[in-house]
Amino acid sequence: MSVKILLTGAGSGIGEAVYKSLRMSRLPIEITGTDMSGFNSGSFRCDKAYKVPCAGDEKYAKAIIDICGREKTDMVISGSDTELPVLAKIREQGLINSTVLTGSVKSVNICRSKKECYKFFSEKDMPFVHTAEYAEVDKIIQKYGFPIIGKPAGGSGSIGVKVFFKKDELELLEDKNNYVFQEYLIPDKWNIDKGSIKREDIFTKSCLVQKDEISIQVLLGKQGEILGTFMSKNVLKLGIPIKIFPFRDSLCEEMAVKMAKELAHEGMEGPVNLQCKITGRGPVFFEINPRFTGITSVRAELGFNEVEACIRHYLLNVARHGIEGCLNTDYTKAVCRYLDEVTYPKDKLNELENNNFVDNN
Repeated sequence: MSVKILLTGAGSGIGEAVYKSLRMSRLPIEITGTDMSGFNSGSFRCDKAYKVPCAGDEKYAKAIIDICGREKTDMVISGSDTELPVLAKIREQGLINSTVLTGSVKSVNICRSKKECYKFFSEKDMPFVHTAEYAEVDKIIQKYGFPIIGKPAGGSGSIGVKVFFKKDELELLEDKNNYVFQEYLIPDKWNIDKGSIKREDIFTKSCLVQKDEISIQVLLGKQGEILGTFMSKNVLKLGIPIKIFPFRDSLCEEMAVKMAKELAHEGMEGPVNLQCKITGRGPVFFEINPRFTGITSVRAELGFNEVEACIRHYLLNVARHGIEGCLNTDYTKAVCRYLDEVTYPKDKLNELENNNFVDNN
């Protein structure tokens, strides 16, 4: 009998990565995808697909609940950031019989707010980068100097990210009250003093340089135990990892595990992604996402199939020692990513757009 998975945000980069990981697993799986757009690659890879309202729409939760009931879904997996708070609420209120793979509302909200993340971890003396709203940005400037980085408060994937080298540039930012600001972290490997860093060190052809960023995926179990970890050093372009180099660093890994366990105390379960740079002060974390990521399928290709591990642990009640075979990383390889295409009949697209449902079998 197949395990029935509802994959939300099926057309997103995260959704596609989860889909690929599901297809790589050794389990018999039937995938129903949802997305707010019919025209996307993920919906037509899934066995069935539904078009649903966006996560901010009051009708979204009911749509997900109805689909889970209709499809007799075993587990719900989120493929997008914006759906996580709603799915966490559905789970917490027990509105469906399906297993919803997400943390508590509180733990998800901590991670989704960079300011709350900073407050949460700084109170525990853990190295999350100093983060403040515009009204308090001078504290960051006085302590760390320029450059500083600005990020949309509810953003993800490096969309809208800006770097400022002087106060005049910062004051010209439109919508500055909807941004948060952080110290710009310089990897120790760059061997550049912060006082002498230049714009060309950070920007190439008007694109933000994103290299020597470390991603640590921590998989939490039902009791807050660590099921597995995966580390990689990534090169990104426009916020998307394009070169992935798996490696191990005990200091980064130990701190990431400690931070994930603190989130587990607040109800976090399943995947947590922590991103850091190794600076002169050691590893400093700047982003934490309570979910799978766009390179989840890359990790699966290298032997760390965290999606299958979560299904076995959370749905099939397999203990930690029983899922270790899903989480054996091959650290001798590296990965380069590329674009892919999905071709499907126009009548299937019209069916999904007009009826909000398509069966791809």
